[in-house]
Amino acid sequence: MKRKILFFNNDEGSAMLISLVIMLLLTMLGLSMMETNARNTEISGNTREYKENLYLSESSNMDVLQLLQNEVDNVAPLNNLLPSGASCKTWIIMTGAANFDRTNINNWTLPPAGVVEQPGLNSRRMRDATIDPSFPFPQTELFASVVFQGYARGSSEDVGQPDHLYEYAVFGLSRKTVGGQVINTVLETGYRERF
Repeated sequence: MKRKILFFNNDEGSAMLISLVIMLLLTMLGLSMMETNARNTEISGNTREYKENLYLSESSNMDVLQLLQNEVDNVAPLNNLLPSGASCKTWIIMTGAANFDRTNINNWTLPPAGVVEQPGLNSRRMRDATIDPSFPFPQTELFASVVFQGYARGSSEDVGQPDHLYEYAVFGLSRKTVGGQVINTVLETGYRERF
């Protein structure tokens, strides 16, 4: 007598089929995890670049703030820190002056490589590899600019008073070249000084 073999009643080879399906699922899961890992690596790299540029801009701000403080502490600040002063720094400009918006990179006039300050330019080179060989970021230049904003709110405008509270906007610029692309980061801080 002949026996009929039904395909659905025969479980020979089912283990192989189940293992192939499981292998397919594990392969898809592995590829998905690799893609997620690649995206996370890109995100963390972008975050690192952003933070590095931000901190470099902040260091430029801190350096120029120290310069301002040194001017106040050591010399006649009225001559060096007020735009009407006889020996005012060229990188201190008046509010309302042309190209006041420092958040727009096109409004910066930058000194050439190796030059710290140059008359007629509205910014100062703070650090780069040409003026400081120990600077650890060879493709980065740091600049600063200061905008004199006048008397701070709440300060006396009485000429009989010996000192006034002056307000400045300090801008730090980190200019980094990566793969031929220039990345500019501008950071603004405020500065008030009484003299």
